[in-house]
Amino acid sequence: MSGKIVIRGEQFITFVDAAACFGVSVHWIEEVHDQGLLTDIEQTQFGLALAASLLDRLAAIRRLQLQQELSLAEIANWLDWI
Repeated sequence: MSGKIVIRGEQFITFVDAAACFGVSVHWIEEVHDQGLLTDIEQTQFGLALAASLLDRLAAIRRLQLQQELSLAEIANWLDWI
């Protein structure tokens, strides 16, 4: 764990720590970000980090991928509709 990261008064979690929480690879989180599904990302001394407020969104993306067997591109398109 990289410790507490606070930027502009908001808590952030590194990609590495988020990957460990969800049992995914850092590469998967990078792909989610590359698809435009994670927007509040900051470069920190510990590497890329996402706002902790995005963890629920990340969990929902993972569930859609696993349970509905949607690709990240399909999830991005689906989220654009709502």
